[in-house]
Amino acid sequence: SIKFFYLPSQSVVLHIADIAMVLLTYLILNIGMMGLAVPMGSFIPNMFIGAVAGRLVGHLLGELRLTFKLAEPGVYALM
Repeated sequence: SIKFFYLPSQSVVLHIADIAMVLLTYLILNIGMMGLAVPMGSFIPNMFIGAVAGRLVGHLLGELRLTFKLAEPGVYALM
């Protein structure tokens, strides 16, 4: 569910490969769904893709091992 992308890293284990696979899958599905002649909203799927991409960026920044403290990956999912 989407709430796992907002949780701190200590409470849930999400690997970078899993997050990238979810992002790729939902991007492909979202592109395909926009081409259908079916009335539907695109706001919630786009918000989900943004949350997944933000969590992925947060994890990738955490892997850089910078000398200063960064925010939790869940914070990047909110941005």
